[in-house]
Amino acid sequence: MHSSTFSLALACLLASTVVASAGDAPSRSDMRKACSADYQRLCGDVSPGNGGLRQCFADHMSELSAACVDVLKRRAAART
Repeated sequence: MHSSTFSLALACLLASTVVASAGDAPSRSDMRKACSADYQRLCGDVSPGNGGLRQCFADHMSELSAACVDVLKRRAAART
């Protein structure tokens, strides 16, 4: 999958799971940097939309890099 498709997929993941203030949450660029390799390795065959990427990341949570898990947790914490 191309990086622009990954960016779109990651944006969809974030939009569907997180409502946060911009000051508290990691940026999309931060998320892309932290999770790009994990996406390619674990979820590269998942098309964006319909919650597939979110589910793939959830299914592989124990396999995600520490950096990706950290940024996802910080993003989720910003929701509250």
